[in-house]
Amino acid sequence: MTKIVDNYHDIIDHEDHEAIQEILADLRVVDLVLDKITCGLSCLPETQQKIIEAKYFKNYTWGLTSDAARLSEGQCKLLKRQAIERMLKVTRIKWSDYTKINELISGEG
Repeated sequence: MTKIVDNYHDIIDHEDHEAIQEILADLRVVDLVLDKITCGLSCLPETQQKIIEAKYFKNYTWGLTSDAARLSEGQCKLLKRQAIERMLKVTRIKWSDYTKINELISGEG
Protein backbone atom coordinates (compact mmCIF):
# COMPACT_ATOMS: atom_id res chain seq x y z
CA MET A 1 0.00 0.00 0.00
CA THR A 2 2.86 2.38 0.83
CA LYS A 3 4.38 1.78 -2.61
CA ILE A 4 1.05 2.65 -4.28
CA VAL A 5 0.82 5.88 -2.29
CA ASP A 6 4.43 6.74 -3.19
CA ASN A 7 3.74 6.08 -6.86
CA TYR A 8 0.62 8.23 -6.67
CA HIS A 9 2.62 11.10 -5.15
CA ASP A 10 5.27 10.72 -7.86
CA ILE A 11 2.58 10.96 -10.56
CA ILE A 12 1.03 14.02 -8.93
CA ASP A 13 4.45 15.67 -8.53
CA HIS A 14 5.22 14.94 -12.19
CA GLU A 15 1.86 16.34 -13.34
CA ASP A 16 2.33 19.44 -11.17
CA HIS A 17 5.80 19.94 -12.61
CA GLU A 18 4.46 19.64 -16.17
CA ALA A 19 1.63 22.07 -15.43
CA ILE A 20 4.06 24.56 -13.93
CA GLN A 21 6.32 24.25 -16.98
CA GLU A 22 3.37 24.91 -19.29
CA ILE A 23 2.37 27.98 -17.27
CA LEU A 24 5.95 29.29 -17.35
CA ALA A 25 6.10 28.78 -21.12
CA ASP A 26 2.83 30.69 -21.51
CA LEU A 27 4.14 33.50 -19.34
CA ARG A 28 7.30 33.75 -21.45
CA VAL A 29 5.17 34.14 -24.59
CA VAL A 30 2.98 36.78 -22.93
CA ASP A 31 6.05 38.66 -21.69
CA LEU A 32 7.66 38.57 -25.13
CA VAL A 33 4.52 39.81 -26.87
CA LEU A 34 3.97 42.57 -24.28
CA ASP A 35 7.56 43.73 -24.69
CA LYS A 36 7.11 43.84 -28.46
CA ILE A 37 3.83 45.74 -28.17
CA THR A 38 5.44 48.23 -25.79
CA CYS A 39 8.27 48.69 -28.28
CA GLY A 40 5.78 49.10 -31.11
CA LEU A 41 3.77 51.68 -29.19
CA SER A 42 6.87 53.66 -28.28
CA CYS A 43 7.75 54.08 -31.98
CA LEU A 44 4.42 55.79 -32.67
CA PRO A 45 3.69 59.50 -32.54
CA GLU A 46 1.76 60.54 -29.42
CA THR A 47 -1.57 60.94 -31.25
CA GLN A 48 -1.39 57.41 -32.65
CA GLN A 49 -0.43 56.06 -29.23
CA LYS A 50 -3.51 57.72 -27.71
CA ILE A 51 -5.75 56.24 -30.39
CA ILE A 52 -4.38 52.69 -29.96
CA GLU A 53 -4.55 52.91 -26.17
CA ALA A 54 -8.09 54.31 -26.19
CA LYS A 55 -9.42 51.83 -28.73
CA TYR A 56 -7.67 48.64 -27.62
CA PHE A 57 -6.61 49.06 -24.00
CA LYS A 58 -9.55 51.11 -22.75
CA ASN A 59 -12.10 49.60 -25.18
CA TYR A 60 -13.43 53.02 -26.12
CA THR A 61 -15.92 53.33 -28.95
CA TRP A 62 -14.80 55.25 -32.01
CA GLY A 63 -16.77 58.23 -30.73
CA LEU A 64 -14.95 58.27 -27.40
CA THR A 65 -11.63 57.57 -29.11
CA SER A 66 -12.09 60.50 -31.46
CA ASP A 67 -13.07 62.74 -28.54
CA ALA A 68 -9.96 61.71 -26.61
CA ALA A 69 -7.73 62.34 -29.63
CA ARG A 70 -9.64 65.51 -30.60
CA LEU A 71 -9.93 64.28 -34.17
CA SER A 72 -12.74 63.02 -36.37
CA GLU A 73 -13.63 59.34 -36.33
CA GLY A 74 -12.38 59.03 -39.91
CA GLN A 75 -9.02 60.56 -39.01
CA CYS A 76 -8.75 58.26 -36.00
CA LYS A 77 -9.50 55.17 -38.09
CA LEU A 78 -6.88 56.18 -40.66
CA LEU A 79 -4.28 56.90 -37.97
CA LYS A 80 -5.11 53.61 -36.26
CA ARG A 81 -4.55 51.67 -39.47
CA GLN A 82 -1.25 53.50 -40.09
CA ALA A 83 -0.19 52.90 -36.48
CA ILE A 84 -0.89 49.17 -36.67
CA GLU A 85 0.99 48.88 -39.96
CA ARG A 86 3.96 50.63 -38.38
CA MET A 87 3.75 48.52 -35.22
CA LEU A 88 3.64 45.31 -37.27
CA LYS A 89 6.93 46.23 -38.91
CA VAL A 90 8.53 46.93 -35.53
CA THR A 91 7.06 44.15 -33.41
CA ARG A 92 7.29 41.19 -35.78
CA ILE A 93 5.10 39.09 -33.53
CA LYS A 94 4.97 35.50 -34.76
CA TRP A 95 1.58 34.10 -35.71
CA SER A 96 2.01 31.25 -33.21
CA ASP A 97 2.62 33.75 -30.39
CA TYR A 98 -0.38 35.81 -31.46
CA THR A 99 -2.68 32.78 -31.50
CA LYS A 100 -1.32 31.58 -28.13
CA ILE A 101 -2.06 34.98 -26.57
CA ASN A 102 -5.59 34.92 -28.03
CA GLU A 103 -6.16 31.44 -26.59
CA LEU A 104 -4.94 32.54 -23.17
CA ILE A 105 -7.09 35.65 -23.19
CA SER A 106 -10.20 33.80 -24.34
CA GLY A 107 -9.64 31.04 -21.76
CA GLU A 108 -9.12 28.35 -24.39
CA GLY A 109 -5.38 27.86 -23.68
